[in-house]
Amino acid sequence: MKRRLQNGSKLTLLVVVSACSNIAAPPARLRVMIVPSSVTADRGQTVFLSVAVKDAGGTSVVPDSVQWTSSDTTKATVSASGVLRTIQGTNPTVTVQATAFKGRSQGSGTIPVEIPAFP
Repeated sequence: MKRRLQNGSKLTLLVVVSACSNIAAPPARLRVMIVPSSVTADRGQTVFLSVAVKDAGGTSVVPDSVQWTSSDTTKATVSASGVLRTIQGTNPTVTVQATAFKGRSQGSGTIPVEIPAFP
C-alpha cells in the first residue's frame, strides 16, 4: 500500500503476517487396557500380558511405544514385551504406559497381581 505524504514523497507500508506451525497441541488421552484385567498366579509362574489402546473416539490404535513396570520388583517383574513373572508376596501392580501419534497422545493402565501364599 502506497500513500503520498503531504510533502509529495511516497510512504510504503509493509505488513508481515507470520503463522507459527510448530506449536504443539496438548497430548490427547489414550485409553489403555491390559489384558487380562487382573492376574492371580502362583509364585514363579509366567503370564503373558498384552495391551489394547484406543483413542478418545474409541478407535483402536497401534501405539508408538509401550513401557511396562512393576510396582515392586521383589514381588513380580514384567519384561519390555509384557511377560509377567511372579516372585513372592501379594498385591503388586503392573502398569503400562503407551504413546501414539508420534508422542502426541499418551495414556496408562494398571492391573492388580495376586500371588497366593503357600499353605
